Amino acid sequence: MDVKFSLATVVALICIFLLAVPVSVHGGKTKKRLKALEQQFATINEALAEVVRFQQTLDVASIHKQIEENAEYIDSNKASLDKIFASLTSDLTNEVAETKKYIDSKVSTIHGAMTSDILNLQQKINSYQEDSVSETDLNRLLQKKKIAFTARVTPSVTLQSGQTLVFRNIQTNDGNAYSNTTGVFTAPTSGTYVFFVHILGGNRALEMKMMKNEESVMLMYANGPGHGADSNMVILQLTKDDKVKVAKHGPWGTQPFYVHHMWTTFSGFMLYSN
Repeated sequence: MDVKFSLATVVALICIFLLAVPVSVHGGKTKKRLKALEQQFATINEALAEVVRFQQTLDVASIHKQIEENAEYIDSNKASLDKIFASLTSDLTNEVAETKKYIDSKVSTIHGAMTSDILNLQQKINSYQEDSVSETDLNRLLQKKKIAFTARVTPSVTLQSGQTLVFRNIQTNDGNAYSNTTGVFTAPTSGTYVFFVHILGGNRALEMKMMKNEESVMLMYANGPGHGADSNMVILQLTKDDKVKVAKHGPWGTQPFYVHHMWTTFSGFMLYSN
């Protein structure tokens, strides 16, 4: 507003001065200049009015207040962000501490378990060294595990009902578990055993059986023209001192119950020990 007053005053003074000069002195040129000056004055006055209108549209106080509010909002958000950052930093620090504590605990547990395992292993090694046997003793133990036999009937025999067949001619008897006196195999150790029997009879029906202790575990039937024959095999679980033998299966067949020598065999061996 002050700017408009000052410019208007200057323009008015110039106009008054020019008007105060007699027209006769200046002539036609003076009128033209005065006319141009009046036009310039009108333009300037219009521009000043536009400036005033623009100044009135500006609310400086409102703008200042908005700036202050924005500054407060920024400060408030900064404080909130600082608080959030501080909280996150604290949480992360706690999480790292808890993770480290957990890892340390696990490492300690694993270390303790490994230490215990190492001590146990060392004790077993020491015990093994203390209990170790000499090579001679080891060979003796291995020899005891060799259990196998084969025996044949000689001479030919005629059996009675239920009679044990004795295979007197021993071919192999590792472990000395078979007796050619009684015809009985006695298990020297618990384990799994395999037994095979071949029977050659006469021209009559002949039924034979294998017995484990007092139980019949395998049957054979020999019959045919000339000489009837039969073979069979069985796998048995035996406990130490169990007994296995071949015998006449009751009264069944045709008497006399003849068994031919040499071709009639009884074999067995330990498959593995328990």
